[in-house]
Amino acid sequence: AMPFQEHSFDVVVFAEIIEHVFDTDAFLEKIKKYLIKDGQIVLTTPNLATFGRRLMLLLGRNPLIEVSCHDGAAGHIRYFVKESLCALLKAHGFEVEVFTSDVINFSNSGNIFLRWPVRIFPTLGKSLIVRARLVK
Repeated sequence: AMPFQEHSFDVVVFAEIIEHVFDTDAFLEKIKKYLIKDGQIVLTTPNLATFGRRLMLLLGRNPLIEVSCHDGAAGHIRYFVKESLCALLKAHGFEVEVFTSDVINFSNSGNIFLRWPVRIFPTLGKSLIVRARLVK
């Protein structure tokens, strides 16, 4: 239970959370209860299909996804690409109004990156960033 009345928020922001949620369907349905009519969500999640991960797969390497809960794992249990994230949101009555990304990393530490390519190719960026409106 949340300490808020239902239908009391214009916008709910959840950044870097949905990839840790076991039951994403129940999670989104709960969030919907707290949004006003035509309310919005803003969410971010790591992109499974980043430029770097695609290259790693081509080289036959693990594309930095967790296979164990040890060795510094962040606890990600879900991985998304644009298509799967937008389909999940649509299935729960959200219409994606903005889809973008942040940077393309060229190092694991994130200190070598470019911003401009994601303006053209947002599906290659490090994070999926979405603003969606509740339509149902």
